[in-house]
This record gives sequence, C-alpha cells and structure tokens, in this order.
Amino acid sequence: MNRIVVGSGNNIEKILNDKVVINVKEDVNLLINNNKYETYEINVNDANVNVFFIEENVKKTNVLINVNKGFVVLNMVSYNPSDRKIEVNLNECFSNVKICNSVIAINKVLCHVKVNHNAKNTESSIYNNGITKKDGTIKFDVVSFAPKHASISKINQDSKIITLNDVNENEINPVLLIDSFDAEARHAAFIGNFKEEELFYLKSRGLNRKDSEDLLINGLLIGTLDICFDEKEKLKKKLKEEWRWFFMDYKKDFPMLNKGIVYLDNSATTFKPKCVIDEVSKYYSSYSANAHRGDYNISQIVDDKLNNVREETKKFINAKKACEIVFTSGATESLNFIIKGFLKDYLKSGDEILTTKSEHASLILPLFDITSKNGAVINYIDLNPDLTVSLENVKKKITNKTKAIVLSHVTNVIGDIRPIKEICEYAHKTGIIVIVDGAQSVPHQKVDVRDLDVDFLSFSAHKMLGPTGVGVLYGKEKYLNLVKPLIEGGGMNAFFDSLGNIEYKELPEKLEAGTQNLAGILGFGKAINYINKVGIDNIHKKEIELKKYMVDKMSKLKNITIYNKDIENGIVTFNVEGVFAQDVAAYLNKSGICVRVGNHCAKILSEVLGVKNTCRASMYFYNTKEDIDKLVEKLDNDNILYESL
Repeated sequence: MNRIVVGSGNNIEKILNDKVVINVKEDVNLLINNNKYETYEINVNDANVNVFFIEENVKKTNVLINVNKGFVVLNMVSYNPSDRKIEVNLNECFSNVKICNSVIAINKVLCHVKVNHNAKNTESSIYNNGITKKDGTIKFDVVSFAPKHASISKINQDSKIITLNDVNENEINPVLLIDSFDAEARHAAFIGNFKEEELFYLKSRGLNRKDSEDLLINGLLIGTLDICFDEKEKLKKKLKEEWRWFFMDYKKDFPMLNKGIVYLDNSATTFKPKCVIDEVSKYYSSYSANAHRGDYNISQIVDDKLNNVREETKKFINAKKACEIVFTSGATESLNFIIKGFLKDYLKSGDEILTTKSEHASLILPLFDITSKNGAVINYIDLNPDLTVSLENVKKKITNKTKAIVLSHVTNVIGDIRPIKEICEYAHKTGIIVIVDGAQSVPHQKVDVRDLDVDFLSFSAHKMLGPTGVGVLYGKEKYLNLVKPLIEGGGMNAFFDSLGNIEYKELPEKLEAGTQNLAGILGFGKAINYINKVGIDNIHKKEIELKKYMVDKMSKLKNITIYNKDIENGIVTFNVEGVFAQDVAAYLNKSGICVRVGNHCAKILSEVLGVKNTCRASMYFYNTKEDIDKLVEKLDNDNILYESL
C-alpha cells in the first residue's frame, strides 16, 4: 500500500478554508501528524484505507469518514486534546470501519464518536482507550445507529478509562440505536484503575508495581496500532518513548524532590535519582575494591563495571573508541587537562586563540595561564545584540595566526546554543583546533561528537544526574595522545626506573593517575542509563516548553528584566528592578525557592551584558509548571527588598 502524508501537497486532497477533503479510490495509508487543520473529510470508494492521526495539545479535531464500500481503520492517538468529534457513515454493503481512539488527558477532554450504518451487512468496531493524570478527565460519548434497512450489521463498542489521578469526573456514555431486528450489537465500558489481578500476574513475574502499571499502559495504547500500516514498528517505538515520558513519576525516583522546595538551580548541579545513589552505596557495601590492581573477584567486578561505564559514555556522545573517554574529577579538570596538557605546547608565541566574553572561569582562567607563559594571544569573538555567537562573527575574527577556538557549546548564563558543527567545519579547513566545553549541553540535548566533529569536549557527571567529583574528557585519539599528564603516579605508568626513564600506559589510563572516584563513576553509569530511559530529546523538549512558560509568565510582571527571552533552553536570566540579586535570592529562599545569583563564574560577561550580577533560574526535566507558578507568584511583589531582610 502507498503511504501518503496528509498536508504534503499530494494529489488526493483539497484544502478548503480550515477543512481538508481527501478522496480515496485505491488502497492507501494516510498519516496525519499533529493536525494543522480543524476538520478532515475522508471519502473512501471501494478501497482499504489505514488512517493514522497523532496529535499533541490539539484543541479541536473533527473527522468525517464516508465509506462507499471498503474497509477503513482509523487510529487516533492524542496527548491532551480538548474536543474531538469522529463520525463515520457506512453507505454501502460490506463497508467496514474499525476505530481505535486513544487519549492521554491532563486536562478536560470530550470525545464524541458516532457510526451510522446506512446499508445492510456493514460492520463497525469502536475502541476508546483513555488514561487520565494530573487534572485530566475524559468523557466518551459513543453512538452506533442502525436503522431498519441496516440488516445483518455487526456493531461493537468497547470503552475504557484508566484513572491515574483522584479526579472522579470521567464518563462513558454508550448509546446503541438499533432498529434493525437482525443486527448484532454489544458494548462494554470500564472506568477505574488497573485491576489487582492484572498487576498481580505481572508482579508474580518479578516486576514491581510501577513497572507493571507502565507495561499495562503501553499495552493498552500500543495495542491500538497492531493493525496500523507498514511503519507501525517505527511508530510504536516512537509512541512508547512519548508515553514513557508522560507517565514517569519523578518524585518516586528523586528523594530531593520530596523536600518541599522548588529547585531551579540545575545549571549548577542536578538532583540524583535513587538508582544513582544506590549504585554509589552498593560499591562501598558490596565490592569496595580498587580497579586494575587486584587479582581477585571483587576487584574484577569493579574493572568490568568501570569498563562498562566507559563504553556507555562512548555511546552517549557517539565517540569512535572507548579509549577516547578519560574520566576526570569534573569539567574543570578536563578543561585544564586539554588547555595545559595539550594547548600550552601546541601553541607558539604569536599564535591566536578565539573565545568569547561569556565563557565560564574553568575555560577562561587556564587560557590566561598558558598565554602568560607561551606568548599566545587571546582574541574575543563579537557577540550579537542578543548575546549569541554566529558563524559570521567567528569568520570575521579568524586570521592566519588563529590556531584554536575554545568555547562553550551552551553558555551557563545566557544559555545560547553555539553553531558548533558549522564552526568546526569552517575551522578545520585551515587546520584550527576546536575545543568545546559541553558542561551545559551534554545533559540537555543530543551531543554527537562525530557529527559535530569537535576535537575535544569536556563535561561533568553532576550536572546530568550523576555524582559530584566525576567528569569526562573526550578527545580525538590523535590529539588525546598528545596530551601530557598533569598528574603522575600509580596506574598510568607501564615502567620507570631509578634513572628517571618513564614509559606511560596507553589511553585512557595514561591520563587517569591514582585511584579515581570509582563509586562516582559507577553511579554516573546509572545516570546515563536514566537519561537514556527518559530520552535526551524529550529532556530538551521539556526544557524549551518550561522556558517558554516561564518567560510568558514573567514577562507580565512590570518589575522583571529578562536577558535571554528568545534562547531555546532551560535557563532564564533576570533581575528584579531596584533589588540586588543576592537580596532576591534571600527573599525567594524564605519560600523554599532555590535560584542562583551573582556573576555565575562568567565575570567578564558583565562587560557586554552591562550588569555584574543577575538571577538565574535553570530547569531540568523533573521541574514542573507548578514550580514556575510558585516562582512567579513570589516575584509579583513590590516589597521584595523589604521582605528579604
């Protein structure tokens, strides 16, 4: 069967105002993704048609299907619609429709489904599946009509609403209007939580209650796709990811989310899920041995686990080899390794380094140090009026003396995302090294080092759910081999003698002297696994959604200045008119709201921004709109300075 994406300008559809009319005369699969239009009329003439809708926050959808002999399968999957109307006319003998209507509701949702059997020997099956959470309610109005002339018709209704909240306002109204004496009709309806016998069966197979519920949710909704078209496996995988994201209850996983505070300082560090905390504890209680130093079982366990985490880290950023992953104490140490262990000797007097005035101290200060010793020169890329970096401004600053570009992928104050891939592509044409601080990007968006083609990348575990005291230094193998160890000792040498002859081990051990934070590294592995389960794209999407919500709310306050409104990430940098930033933090802290204030370790940014200190609210995927509402409510106050005392 052919596959047609509705809205792509194909020859079977017509757009009339806010209505799409589709005429189908041959077997086809129709995909309608996050509808742009309100009304869809589909006319089927002697054809088998699979129709698949996937919607997110679509306010109103009307679907009218006229079947003039044929078989139609309508799959509609919606995240939080508000009003949906489906009507099907079976106009000729042997017309058949199967409706699989799935709804995830966090607000009030109304669904009206009606099938008219306008001819004999027709068949309809209606399956409504709803799940409610937060403030969600669902009302299913389901009507099947079979007049006298619709003899030998078969009618089936089956509606189910699984309630995962305490709102008891759900309704299922099944209506069978049957005038034909020999039509077959049945209906079933269920509202409530999962049946204990269903959960018991899964729990008896080793699953906990939460995993059992998740599996039943996926089964309930994914089941509607079993008769979908050729790409169903791909779509099922995508939808599973979306539903997993929707139903995850982070308060169960993060102990710190149950402390009665609003935490909006995730750019400084993130909360840790219980699986990370447990893994750190397990190291100390179950196999507390050193790595690479013991010919006994528990030491081998640590070796294997350490190697596994290195492999997982490699996959997470898509490095080519595991040896390109060096574990450090954090992004700060990683940057010092790169700049002092490589760049210091790589550059000569008069060579130029490009960076910006919005960089973190961990990047700028090592540059100051090496240029004071090797005679290299730092030049600053001009920032745009919105404090972002453009490729054009990078090009303007590059000269024949430029040997390295060192900058953040995402800055920690403004949060702007730099065009790293384009910068690398242009820089590498003239042999310029590109070193990237990924502390604020790797936890929040997909970072593929081979796609970006960065030469070095640094990031920290604690900013992405992992323990403190763990970082990653990534480098292309050819450059990483040139990095001189800043720390020497056990574990990194293959040989040395009394004459001072030293032979280092191969990467990565060469750069991992001494006993590392083994418990922290193992915990970091669990953090990566957790992020993979949530989905890095989902994390980025959630942060953008929260950012837009916060900016919209804060923009309505007369006393607030926002410095990065249009930057698409989870950082909002602001000031309260007439109130020192530290006083704002003290005032918010009284209500259990945690924000970061000051210069955020980017002290020379003030030369461009025009102010020395700001307030920063930075979000992660476990934050909610309720967190933002509490912040905005407290900022909507003319007496902040007085109440901070």
